[in-house]
Amino acid sequence: MTIDIHCHLPYLVYNEIKNLNSHADRPEIIISSCTYLFEYEKIKDMPNIEISVGVHPQAVDFDSEKCIDFFESLPVILKNYKISAIGEIGYDLHPSNRPIEEQEYFFLKQLELAKKFSFPVIIHCRNAFEKLFESLEKTAFDLPVIFHGYSGGFKYLDTIKKKGYIISFGLPLTYENSSKLRRIVGMLPIEQILTETDSPFCCSYRGQERSFPFMVKNVTQKIAEIKNLDFKEVEQKITENARRIFHEKSN
Repeated sequence: MTIDIHCHLPYLVYNEIKNLNSHADRPEIIISSCTYLFEYEKIKDMPNIEISVGVHPQAVDFDSEKCIDFFESLPVILKNYKISAIGEIGYDLHPSNRPIEEQEYFFLKQLELAKKFSFPVIIHCRNAFEKLFESLEKTAFDLPVIFHGYSGGFKYLDTIKKKGYIISFGLPLTYENSSKLRRIVGMLPIEQILTETDSPFCCSYRGQERSFPFMVKNVTQKIAEIKNLDFKEVEQKITENARRIFHEKSN
């Protein structure tokens, strides 16, 4: 079965979730990200899914009650048996976001929580990879690190490979103009690869309005083509990666 380690189920409507659960290509593992407390409350009792929780770098704000309430709730939430990771967390240097100092405060605090509770982290990083690696080094973070929506190109690939970090590839890998991502897949050991959809926000082709976790099968198929491997073999290896990273943690 396929694996979707990063999506946003709180933004699917009832019929979409119902159709997902009955779909023939429903992934074996679905991990839904929650950025706010209301998102977590909406899906925490949903069967057959797992959850990652964390203050997104685009959501950090010392003056936001919504952000602070969620951040302060994380230690309690992390004791929930359905939590599989902390994320998506990291840095985003888009000019519309809060200052890097504010993002750093939340990122470092969440790395501390991940270490305390032995959770892997799912990373969102835009234009701040040096800062990100610096933070991971400063905290001596030694649990699995997964890059969601990786945008660092070839520049940081050697560091990622050396550190044993993971890149999770999504629907953009299937785009016609994804030659750089395809080359990165070819250069990365299969043991350092996961799959995701970022649904419903990331679409698999132009003109499509929404995406769904079962579309991760297209990503797996593309990885198999790039690696010149059988689809079932890639599916099995990525499943093994996900189980090792998310389910074989110490408590």
